[in-house]
Amino acid sequence: MGGISIVVGQQPATLALPPQAQAMLYAKLSDWRYVSVPEQVQQALRREHGAGVSPALISGDFDGDGRADYAAFIEHGTQSSGGAPSCLAIFLQQQDSFKLYVIDGVNADYIQLIHKGDGSYDFETQKQFVYQHDAIDAVIFEKAATSYVYEQGRFRAIITGD
Repeated sequence: MGGISIVVGQQPATLALPPQAQAMLYAKLSDWRYVSVPEQVQQALRREHGAGVSPALISGDFDGDGRADYAAFIEHGTQSSGGAPSCLAIFLQQQDSFKLYVIDGVNADYIQLIHKGDGSYDFETQKQFVYQHDAIDAVIFEKAATSYVYEQGRFRAIITGD
């Protein structure tokens, strides 16, 4: 990964997708399931962040409104090659519901939370930047990372690890 370290926040050991968010996801992708994370990756995450870290579900304030939002790293359906397509299901909490964003084709082994104020490096623009809100990091173990940041009503992918 790049030259800037990212502090990964500890998530509660009992983090779960709220029932209302689960219902929305089942309505859109009835065959969804959390991604299968390789055992080597799970062991490394437990060593580094403790037993409570989830490699497929995080919560943060992705849109900066002070409410708890959720990101689930999931797969659904099947492909001819036998694997299932991976995607991010992101739930932004509204007044009394969630707004669901689905980002297809996410190439990663796991996701992690990046906190507002953390710094990183954008490999496309070749510039350092500071996260304005919590963000989602989709990580290929020990190789690369793409951060998903919420800007102007949508999520933008930034290649932050190479």
